[in-house]
Amino acid sequence: MSVILPSRAERITTPNLPVMFHKIDYPFLIAAFLSFVASVSLWFLVNHDYGLFVGIWVPSILALWVGVRVVILTSLLTHEEDE
Repeated sequence: MSVILPSRAERITTPNLPVMFHKIDYPFLIAAFLSFVASVSLWFLVNHDYGLFVGIWVPSILALWVGVRVVILTSLLTHEEDE
């Protein structure tokens, strides 16, 4: 079974196709990645406890990101239903 994907031109001109990441997503992803890098660096270079402390920021940042996405998507869906 083959999947036919739209071309790049079709994706740009078709406004109803879902987009995986939006502008609001990038700060959360960058913060989580930098937190992970800082955690690993602290773990190996400074102290294991500091690395663990910074390491628990990663799931917290990602959970906050999910919460923001839910609020945005819920507001978009309720806005579409009102029209």
